[in-house]
Amino acid sequence: VTFSEGDAHEAPGTLLDDQLTIACGKGTLRILTLQRPGRAVLTAAEFLRGNAMPTCTVLACPETKTDS
Repeated sequence: VTFSEGDAHEAPGTLLDDQLTIACGKGTLRILTLQRPGRAVLTAAEFLRGNAMPTCTVLACPETKTDS
């Protein structure tokens, strides 16, 4: 994971690009590798090849999710 300071100009949790860069309250977070339960470690590119996530998708955070 890498973190960059600055203003992302999008709501926290918004996917900003095709490299798993996510807007945060302050700055951005880029996921470099991830591992789903019971699965092998994948790079962001490997994960995205099998799991399409369009830019501007807003990722929910269970701790802050509000019911509509």
